[in-house]
Amino acid sequence: MSSLTYALAKVTTGFRFADFALKGMESCFARISRTLLSKSWAFMIPNVRQQVADTLSSATVGSLTIVENGQSSVFGNPSDGGPHVVLTVLSEQFWVRLMLVQDLGFAEAFMAGEIS
Repeated sequence: MSSLTYALAKVTTGFRFADFALKGMESCFARISRTLLSKSWAFMIPNVRQQVADTLSSATVGSLTIVENGQSSVFGNPSDGGPHVVLTVLSEQFWVRLMLVQDLGFAEAFMAGEIS
């Protein structure tokens, strides 16, 4: 085995180990994150919902319907011909993300499947 082949094999093995280690750390972080989001912020969720409702109550063009647990809230004017959007909340973690990092939290919640 040439020294170049040996070096490439060593680097490749190192990458495989690093990839394995990163996947393990990501999995662990995801479990910890889910636990923290579901437990420590639960008391804030009703407050965040109310703040969002208060903010959206002044919408005048178009409408937004938020559906969660079979209940829906409509904000704006659905009959004005403006855009109408339906947001379905699939996980309460959405409210925590929205509270902590607003627009980025909204995007992360969409990617995590917490809203549709």
